[in-house]
Amino acid sequence: MGTNITTIGVYIDGDFYSRVFMHYLQRHAASAPLSLAGLVSHCRSAYARFAGLELGVCRVVASRYICNRDTDSKPGFTSNLAERDARRQGFWVQEVGGPRVNRTMEVTVALEALEDTLQRKLDVVLLIAGDSSYAVLARKLAAAGAAVVVPAFDVSDPARGGRKERTSPALLEEVALPLPLGRLIETAGLDDPQVRGLFMRRPQGTEARPKVAVATPAPVRESKPATAAESGQQSAPDNPLWGTVADVRGRMGFLREDWNGRKLFFHHTAVQGDLGLLKPGNRVEYDRGLDPRERPCAMNVRLLEQPTSESPPDPAPEAEPAPEAEPAPEAEPAPEPDPAPEPEPAPEAELETEPVPELEPESVPELELEPEPEIVPEPEPEIYSDK
Repeated sequence: MGTNITTIGVYIDGDFYSRVFMHYLQRHAASAPLSLAGLVSHCRSAYARFAGLELGVCRVVASRYICNRDTDSKPGFTSNLAERDARRQGFWVQEVGGPRVNRTMEVTVALEALEDTLQRKLDVVLLIAGDSSYAVLARKLAAAGAAVVVPAFDVSDPARGGRKERTSPALLEEVALPLPLGRLIETAGLDDPQVRGLFMRRPQGTEARPKVAVATPAPVRESKPATAAESGQQSAPDNPLWGTVADVRGRMGFLREDWNGRKLFFHHTAVQGDLGLLKPGNRVEYDRGLDPRERPCAMNVRLLEQPTSESPPDPAPEAEPAPEAEPAPEAEPAPEPDPAPEPEPAPEAELETEPVPELEPESVPELELEPEPEIVPEPEPEIYSDK
């Protein structure tokens, strides 16, 4: 980063933020969900005024949302809505669990914030949390050279008997810039431009099209509200604006603005809902801002209810059923052929045998045997002994 850029890291305790989110959506007169883009934009502008800096040099370079993965299974729990808004705004979402999930979330938030501050040399840490245990983290971040900004809220939690909960005073004493946003909403009223910028949609009880200038919520990814001088165009009307979808290409698209007839780019992360529902010709409501490269773009794109035709087209006449074909007559079975007669066995041929001539016995001449010679024994020699 250059020396003229003030780097900001945003770290959110999802358990605390979900209670604030539910409070303004279900139990407050606004009946509208908070917008992370508007909340970060408000805190970023407040720090720029506090430090005497231009808004354009304050850039968000890191954003972390730590939440409880077990809350989505609870019926009626709206933390998943806040989590979807965080993902849509480009936050890195990490889910944690376990028997002591609240302590695990606090440790995870502290480690992520302290590690990014030391490695990325963050100048400002925006911490959206309320527990007093974060006071130690605020002191460590200040010692590392980062200015800590904490928005303060007062909410009621029905899960804890409806008692009021507020951002810990011990935490607010340790930060460089505490921002009492809860008090601002109650005292300034829902018609205040700063208050309207904190919500995704217009709070109930406000004017349909206020004439005062409204600060455009900037996306979290190093963006800032667009101005006429920076965009090189004529001054745009106040947000929200209206237009028609011109084209949708994969993960991005273009809409044609009503007020100037020109095309305006939007990314899939800027669409509130499913990008696949947007078709060319759909009417949408959007906010005008700048992308990370300082180019005009549409943010918070919302699909409006499409008008239906006055008279529905006549249904196509039903085709008359084709007449059933008559069944073909059954073919008579062919007569079975007569079995072929069995061939008579051929008579056995008589074999003529020739008579074997009788052989006359040949006369064998008698052999005359010579008489055997007589064997005369030899006399034994006499043995003399000397006596």
